Amino acid sequence: MKKVKSIILSFITLLILSSNAFATHATGGNITYEYISPNTYELTLKLYRDCSGMAFNTTFPMSITAENNCGFFNPNISLIFDHAHEVSQLCPNEISNSSCVNGNQPGYFEYVWKGIVSLPGNCDSWKFHKTVNTRNTSTNLQGLTNMGFPLYLETVLNSSTIPNNSSPVITTSKPIPYFYTGQQVTYNLGVYDPNSDLLSFSFIEARRGPGMPIAYQPGYSGNDPIPGITIDSQSGDISFTPNLQGYFTLVVLIEEFNSNGNLVGSVVQDFQVVIMNGLNIIPEVSNTGISNLNSGTVINPFEIQVCEGSNVCFDLEFLDQAPYNTLNISSNISQVIPGATMIQNNNVAPVTVTFCFTAPLVAANPILTFSIDVNDDACPIVGINSNTVEIKIVSPTYASQDVNICKGDDVELYAIGGTMFNWSVISGDPIDLGSNFHFNNSNYSSVLVSPDSTTTYEVISDIIGCRNIDLVNVVVSDINSDPFIQFVSCEGENDGVVDYGVYGGVEPYVFNWGHSNSNLDSLGNLFAGVYSLSVVDHIGCTRQFDTLITNLYDKPLTNFTWGPSNPSSMNPVIEFYNNTSNAISYQWEIDVNGTITTFDTENIDYTFPYVQPGEYPVCLTAVSQHGCDSTYCGLVEITDEFFIYIPNAFTPGDNDYINNEFKPIITGVNPNYYSFQIFNRIGELIFESTNVDDGWDGYYNGELCQIGGYVWKMTMLDQSTINSYKNIGNVTLLR
Repeated sequence: MKKVKSIILSFITLLILSSNAFATHATGGNITYEYISPNTYELTLKLYRDCSGMAFNTTFPMSITAENNCGFFNPNISLIFDHAHEVSQLCPNEISNSSCVNGNQPGYFEYVWKGIVSLPGNCDSWKFHKTVNTRNTSTNLQGLTNMGFPLYLETVLNSSTIPNNSSPVITTSKPIPYFYTGQQVTYNLGVYDPNSDLLSFSFIEARRGPGMPIAYQPGYSGNDPIPGITIDSQSGDISFTPNLQGYFTLVVLIEEFNSNGNLVGSVVQDFQVVIMNGLNIIPEVSNTGISNLNSGTVINPFEIQVCEGSNVCFDLEFLDQAPYNTLNISSNISQVIPGATMIQNNNVAPVTVTFCFTAPLVAANPILTFSIDVNDDACPIVGINSNTVEIKIVSPTYASQDVNICKGDDVELYAIGGTMFNWSVISGDPIDLGSNFHFNNSNYSSVLVSPDSTTTYEVISDIIGCRNIDLVNVVVSDINSDPFIQFVSCEGENDGVVDYGVYGGVEPYVFNWGHSNSNLDSLGNLFAGVYSLSVVDHIGCTRQFDTLITNLYDKPLTNFTWGPSNPSSMNPVIEFYNNTSNAISYQWEIDVNGTITTFDTENIDYTFPYVQPGEYPVCLTAVSQHGCDSTYCGLVEITDEFFIYIPNAFTPGDNDYINNEFKPIITGVNPNYYSFQIFNRIGELIFESTNVDDGWDGYYNGELCQIGGYVWKMTMLDQSTINSYKNIGNVTLLR
């Protein structure tokens, strides 16, 4: 429903207020920046113009001054005109009658310039500022109608603190608001921060240049630009009840702080508030506040606490004292929380609006604030009012990730999502405070645990309206074994087996036997001895197992001797004496030139057949009552016995080949020390040899010697006794 009475009165008031505004035009503005890439930003300049004054020149670039306190050169910044649009607070039927189109209703335009600036380096601080001529008439500033007073805007970037920061963004669609005297009002600039940093709002004095404040009329100041006005430092809500008509200049400093409390930037919003008389009663949000909240907790009428990641919806109701008035609701919630929605369920007061969003993860600033504007359908000036909703986002209670530890080690567990925490054991090793469980801080968000076995801990926090419980499993790697051992059956055998049967720990395992490259937990074919297995599980826990494998039964101690100790080919009968212990059966083997003779008696007598002198192996194998056997071998040496036979006649030269050669028959002679000589009757040497196998055939110089007697001489060494012999004798040559 249109409010006709307020139209006439508002129109008369506006004519009075605008009577001195013809030569002035700048009613406010701001400078913001958006991070593009390292040391590169897009600057945006917004200026608001009273359309009853002169228009801005958009043909030429708009210069911005840069300053820094780090010694860098200051770049030249030129912004290019981007667009302009009308922001008049008029009803739809009167927009075409605004002063921006030469009508008689108050009109305002927003002008936007943009440009990219590349800075020479990070600095705390970079300051960008602009001075614009000239300000619009202002009731609370000195200087006639403020003719010639420039409008000064600035923004600050602390890029050393946060190199990739973007400034807060101002979203209000009514940058030059109109209000009625005598009515309590709330106005909000609709500021949000793209980086979710903490914002702080305050009033500051208007300036006409850097460090050049403008004097205020008596009773006014930068901190008190309208009597009784306040600004909420957290939400930015500007609240007051105006009682005097006029154009009032307000300057809001918006500061941005990171999670460490460091100032990372600021923006100045300079704007005018117009106060007029009128009968229109502006709309308002119901003081019952938030209703139908589906997830979370209502802390105050316009404050809720929700869990990160939760899907949240709630309603707000908007009222108007005039029945059947049409209301229009707008909000910056979708900019504050991307993806959020606002649905206006009806248009005629009372109006219900549903807000829905998915709570984002807790960032540097866990408190998000969005603004809501409500407009009625009054004409020509619509009534407006604002409100803000504060959303406190809390994390559900989260405990540490499940963790694996080695038995005997400790590990820190922590919990987030709450201010106080209580720990308990669901399963596993009970808590023994001061022994296997220690608190690391006063709110118990961090604990040090050392359970003996795999344990599940439960942590409960004090948060309300959000999941406040979580579990964490501490898997204790306790490497153990269930060994199977097969001892060596008989001493000296290799039939031992060890199988450790490793279990516990975190598979897979790596096995190291030291002397073996086997990657199994068992070994076979083992001799008696100590066997060590080192086990490393998947998380690096180690355990060593040592096992002694012994012999089940001893072998017989097999041994024998024989006599005589020096047998000879002339005396080859030998007795073997069995000296073995721990045996019940025996097996003898005597090897004579490859012919094996065996006996199974305890002791034996053996006559060696005629053999050449040499060494002959004799082995005895003994077997115990448990089947263990051992073998002992000895070498029996048969020597030649010293023996000489020398014939006294021979008959060489005939054809019967009998007794044709004179040769001694010798045994037991060292062949290296032997000489045999024949002399005739006149003492002449007619035959000589050092080979025991050579004999004299009766010839000398190719002729058969005469019948008769000859002298022989023999020198030799006994091979056994090392005694030497010299013999001389006669031999008769016959025919």
